[in-house]
Amino acid sequence: MKKFLNKGRCMSSVIKLLEKIDEAGTVERKPGSGKKRTTRTVENVELVERLALSQENALGTHRAVCSITMFLS
Repeated sequence: MKKFLNKGRCMSSVIKLLEKIDEAGTVERKPGSGKKRTTRTVENVELVERLALSQENALGTHRAVCSITMFLS
């Protein structure tokens, strides 16, 4: 902790880091951890365009963003 006093680190952060080193042998992230990336495919772009925009001949057919995300998952 003496080395980290000027760095703004708290004791619990140092303890978590040490536990991670003991458990995994490294401070690197585990493969597959973190936020999953979304794919911007042609199909997804077309689906969002179709669901989000009102068509000129079918007014009121747009959808809210939260309902569009249900179709993409």
